[in-house]
Amino acid sequence: MSVRQLAPVLMEADLAAWAEATAAKAGLSTAQYLAALVEADRRATAAERAARLAAPAYQQWDADGRPTEDGLDLDEVFGP
Repeated sequence: MSVRQLAPVLMEADLAAWAEATAAKAGLSTAQYLAALVEADRRATAAERAARLAAPAYQQWDADGRPTEDGLDLDEVFGP
């Protein structure tokens, strides 16, 4: 087996070992940990998408001189 053929196998084994070790530290099974990881990524992506979609409307609202005092800005709504 060449290095090129072996590299993906080694990387996959390293990733599996990392996931197992990280899950164990968190007191979760590997499946539970990976499910939580995927869900966290999905939620982060959804929030980023929502912020991107809301930005033009917010900017237009602000440009039209509509009130923003005592309101929330995009960072407060979609920030961490």
